[in-house]
Amino acid sequence: MLKEDVYKDLWETHFTGVGIRKTSKEDDNPNNCPNDYCDYLIREHMFEDYLDIFRGVNTRDHRTIKLCEEWYYPHPYFENNVCLIDTPALKYVMIGEAAPSSGETYFYNIKHWDSTSWLSAPVKAFSLPYKKPINEDEKRDLLLELAKEGYLLIDLFPFSLKFTSNIRKKLNSKGVSDFFYKRLQTKIGDILIGLKEDQNADINTDIKVAFSGPPTVHHYLAYKINIGTLTLLHSLKCHTDPNSLSLKGSLPPPTQQPYFLCCTYDATNQNPHELFIRNAFDLR
Repeated sequence: MLKEDVYKDLWETHFTGVGIRKTSKEDDNPNNCPNDYCDYLIREHMFEDYLDIFRGVNTRDHRTIKLCEEWYYPHPYFENNVCLIDTPALKYVMIGEAAPSSGETYFYNIKHWDSTSWLSAPVKAFSLPYKKPINEDEKRDLLLELAKEGYLLIDLFPFSLKFTSNIRKKLNSKGVSDFFYKRLQTKIGDILIGLKEDQNADINTDIKVAFSGPPTVHHYLAYKINIGTLTLLHSLKCHTDPNSLSLKGSLPPPTQQPYFLCCTYDATNQNPHELFIRNAFDLR
């Protein structure tokens, strides 16, 4: 979790001047900083809440960086400091691009239960029953089911943004995508170290990694991993080889496959696809 000065410095150093339109709040933001730092903290604490499932411990009282205001809601995965499920092992890490421009639709926000493929596709990929959640409990229960499978979604960029293909190309050409990928590897490493230090946490030594965002950035990163320009932590495995027409699953494949096996974004429908997730994670 970033301190406010680091958060703003990352924006000013790497994103200023690439033509990004941020959120509706930007007209009221004379410093040209993406959304609000307080919004970022809410997203990060929701992410930490989900990580607590893998820790088997409610860490809210021990987090060093606090919210700007009171808790958005009680810890969704603990009752009386006891996790609602047995502590699962982390097995699959899905790298997203960035939080949606509206923080209310954030993946880990249990108050957002509108249909989104970033939730439904992994649920279906693990052959779990899926129906569109209609309340907080149903959204929480779907996230708990994904946690049982060892699934974690983590974003490449810390900012909540509205992207375009041209902006993504600029981020690649300026080395911004590379920079944040390396930062993300450090963050994942810190998460794994933290889980390993927790007596209740179970660590899988062969964690599979995939990408769920549009191809401009994520194919670029997969290619660099493939040729060795970018690296993965030794405990992470990623299929950066070219895709195969042999898809696992009974559904017909989309008309346009991602080039790399580890990329799960269906460019035809502009969202991740369950069959590509099965391929990327070697699910049967």
